[in-house]
Amino acid sequence: MSLARLLIDRGANINAVNKLGQTPLLFSLTGRDHHMAFFFIENGACLEIPDRSEFYPAHMASRHGFIDILRTLIDRHPDQADFVSNHGTTPLIEAIVHFRVECAQLLVEKSTINHVDRHGNTAMLYACRMGMTEIINPLFERGALLEYDHEEGSKSVMSEAVFYN
Repeated sequence: MSLARLLIDRGANINAVNKLGQTPLLFSLTGRDHHMAFFFIENGACLEIPDRSEFYPAHMASRHGFIDILRTLIDRHPDQADFVSNHGTTPLIEAIVHFRVECAQLLVEKSTINHVDRHGNTAMLYACRMGMTEIINPLFERGALLEYDHEEGSKSVMSEAVFYN
């Protein structure tokens, strides 16, 4: 961190992007270096800059299971919980599909739970596919839909759960 501190002190842009469109904050989350991620957050990194896939810091923290960073991101910018990537995923969906239970549990309380991604799937549907009962119950308590219409037709989480389990 001493090099990053030196560069910031000398005027380096903390929000500069690399060829993948990643800021130092996103790059540190992708590289699973939560200490550097906290350093960038504490030193004023913009929390609203996505990479080229429109993955925001909350997506990456959720994907890699950085609950402490995710909590900090949402505390500082509550809308992070509902940011949508180019894939149509929210941080909640990312947490579920990567089996990050603790992150998913936090996001169930902080985000829109019935968001439908570009594949026509919701967090509840993914949780059922993954057999994540520790997420299914809180989703149900928050009013997650068990059946819904999508442009491809009706979806039922029960049929998905039976098919995948």
